[in-house]
Amino acid sequence: MTDMPRQLGRYQLLRRLATGGMGEIYLARTTGAGGFEKRVIIKTILPHLARQQEFVTKFLDEGRIVVQLTHGNIVPVFDMGEEDGEYFIAMEYVPGLDLRAILKRLQAREQRLPIELALYVATELCKGLGYAHRKTDDDGNPLDIVHRDVSPSNVLVSREGEVKIIDFGIARAAGKVAETASGRIQGKCCYMSPEQARGRPLDARSDIFSTGVLLYEMLTLVRPFEGRSDLESLELVRQCEADPPGVLRPAIPEEVDAIVACAMAPEPDQRYQTIDEMHVELQQELYRLDHSVTSQRVAEFLAPIFAEAQEDDASRLVAASVAPANLDEAFELQLAQLGSPDGSPSPLQLAATATATANETNTLTPAPTPGTPLELPEARDSDASHTDAARSNGSSQHPFPSSQDSGEHQAELTPTPASQPESAPVRRRYWLPATIAATFAAVAALIVLFLLLPDTDAVVELDTEPSGASVLLDGEELAGRRTPTTLSLPPGSYELAIDLDGYDSEYRVLHLSSGERLQLDETDFRLRPSTEEPRQFTVITDPHHATLLVD
Repeated sequence: MTDMPRQLGRYQLLRRLATGGMGEIYLARTTGAGGFEKRVIIKTILPHLARQQEFVTKFLDEGRIVVQLTHGNIVPVFDMGEEDGEYFIAMEYVPGLDLRAILKRLQAREQRLPIELALYVATELCKGLGYAHRKTDDDGNPLDIVHRDVSPSNVLVSREGEVKIIDFGIARAAGKVAETASGRIQGKCCYMSPEQARGRPLDARSDIFSTGVLLYEMLTLVRPFEGRSDLESLELVRQCEADPPGVLRPAIPEEVDAIVACAMAPEPDQRYQTIDEMHVELQQELYRLDHSVTSQRVAEFLAPIFAEAQEDDASRLVAASVAPANLDEAFELQLAQLGSPDGSPSPLQLAATATATANETNTLTPAPTPGTPLELPEARDSDASHTDAARSNGSSQHPFPSSQDSGEHQAELTPTPASQPESAPVRRRYWLPATIAATFAAVAALIVLFLLLPDTDAVVELDTEPSGASVLLDGEELAGRRTPTTLSLPPGSYELAIDLDGYDSEYRVLHLSSGERLQLDETDFRLRPSTEEPRQFTVITDPHHATLLVD
C-alpha cells in the first residue's frame, strides 16, 4: 500500500515498501543543488520499539557495522540519523527483486535457475560475505562480523544482474553495544546452522552453512530443513539430514553435490573453514562446466521475472485503493492513478479534460442586443493552443475565426432578428461534434478500463485468545505482526498458522476471493495451553550463589 509522502530529516519518504521485525522500509529521495536527486532506501525503527532502548541500540549497531562495509556485493549505508525521536539509516536503492521473490516466481512458472546461474549467484554471495568476515577496524583488529541471517530475502538481485547482500541487522561484531544474550536464537529457522539452532556461540562458519542451504534451494527450489512450524524446522536443522540436490534434480553434477555437502556439514570443523575456500571451489566448478557467467547473463534470464513483478506492482497500486462501487467511481479512481511516470496526464485524463472543456463551452448565453457590438470571450490558453495547432496543420476549422488568417475569413457579426426576444438564449454549436466525440471516447475507454480492473485485495481481521501470537502464511512468519492484526492479501488460497509460546499451534486454510472481508476472532482461535510437561533442570555454579537470569 502506498503512503502519503512525508519528510524525515533531509529525505522525503515516497512510499512504504515493507515492514520487518524491527523497522519499516521506505523508498525515499534526497535532493540537492542544481536539481540533484537521488533515490535511497530508508529503514526506520517501528514506533513501539523506538521507545525501548535495547532496540534503539541494536538499530544503531546495525548502522555502525554496515557503514564500515564497502563492497560491490554488499548494499552500502550512506547515512544515519534521528528526527523527533525517530531513528533511521539510509541505504543504496537497488532496483530489482530479492532472491526469495525470484525463486517464488520461478516456481509459479514451473522453472528453475540454470545450474550455472545458481553457482554464479552463490559465488557472488561468497565474495560479499568473505569481505565482511575479513573486515578489520582502523587498527587492524578483526571485527569478527557474522551475518547470522543469510537467507533469500536478504539477497538482492538487481535488474542489471548484480548480487548484493542486505540486512546485517542481527550481525554480531566484536565490541558492539547490544550483546546478544547467550542462547537466544536470531535469524530464519530454515537457514540456520545447527550450532545457531542450539543457541551456541557462532563464527563465520555458520554463514557458510547458511550459504550452502541457500545454494541447495536455488538448485532445487526445495528448502531442505523446512518443517510445518519453526520448532519443527529447528529440529530438522539440528538433525541436519537432507538428500543431495542431485537426487531432486538429476542434472546436477556430483561435484556440485559435494560442494553443498561440505558447506552443510553438521559440525563446523567438517565444513569449509573460510567462505573463500567455498568461493574457489564454486569458481572451479563453473570453469569445469565450461560456463563463463556474467551479471548480464543473469539479467537476461531474469528479465521476464522483473517485467512480471513490475506489472504486479502496478496492479497492486490500483488494488490497494477502495474498490469502486460504480463506473463513475472507477473513472475517478483511474484518472488519479493512470498518469504517466513523468507526471504528464494520461490519455483518459486528457479525454476527460477535453470533455469538460467542450461542455463548458456549450453553455447557454443570452443573445446580444441589436446594434451593439458582439463581445467575444477572452481566449484561454487552451483555446490559443488549439488555434496554433490548427494553423500549423493548415486547417481553417477554428472555434473562433481569426482575423489574422485572411480577409476572406473575417467574422461577420449578424444582429438578432427582431422577431426573437432579446432575452432568448442562443445555443452555440461550434464544438458540439467535438463534445460528442470526446465524451464517446472517454466512456468507451472507461468501460474497457472497468472490465480490466484487477482484483482487489481481500482483508482478513485476525485476533486470538490470548493475543500476541505470531502469524505465519504458507510457512513464512510475517515479521512484526502479532495478533490482533489486519492482513491485506491478493485473492487466492493460503495456509494460515498461529503460533504462541506455551500454546498449541493452530492452522487454517483460507480461500480468499476478490474484495472479501473475513473476520477471525478469539472464538475462532482460542489457543489451548500446551500439554507438554515443563522440563526441569538443575544449575550448579562454582562458586555458588550466582544470580540466574531467564530471557
